[in-house]
Amino acid sequence: MPLFPHHTDYQHFLEILHYYRYFNPPVRFSIFNRLPIEANKHVIEQLKTSPAIVDIYAYCLMPTHFHFLIKEIVEGGISIYLRRSQNSYAKYFNTKYKRSGALFQSMFKSTRIEHEEQFIHTARYIHLNPFTGGIIRNINEILTYPWSSMHAYCTHRVCADTTFINVNPILTQFTSPEELQKFTLDQADYQRSLISTNYNFEEL
Repeated sequence: MPLFPHHTDYQHFLEILHYYRYFNPPVRFSIFNRLPIEANKHVIEQLKTSPAIVDIYAYCLMPTHFHFLIKEIVEGGISIYLRRSQNSYAKYFNTKYKRSGALFQSMFKSTRIEHEEQFIHTARYIHLNPFTGGIIRNINEILTYPWSSMHAYCTHRVCADTTFINVNPILTQFTSPEELQKFTLDQADYQRSLISTNYNFEEL
């Protein structure tokens, strides 16, 4: 079933992802999101003094799933981060769409990154997902797909809704953002052909 039936759901999930990067949020996100402006600012200032539990290098939100390139800073950080984020979003989703029960099939599946080449190829795979999954049809739309971190890398600056992305480790592997774009787009058709050989787009 779709995880993000409306564009506001994508945005809400991104805000959750930003919020729960920190070690000890003073209140649940659902409470934080309802606070008056001044109280909201106070919580944000508290968060800034709290250490992060994960570093996020890339992400892509798809209609039925999502991908992250992520590193834990504290032991168990990835599990803590995704559990908090998924639980918060599931409660929001169930309330909004008047449903009950589990939203996610499982907590998450992971693959360990062993070297730099695997690191940048994984980032490319993640950013190409909207194209390989048939969500977008034009290769260049990868650069503007609103629910991935790709556009942060394209502009060499982090956009307003991707301020939780650490772009430096990937950008330092390339001479310019343009070289990174070329590296990504040059493999789009090939990656899509590999995926379509084994799956229908509707199953991704």
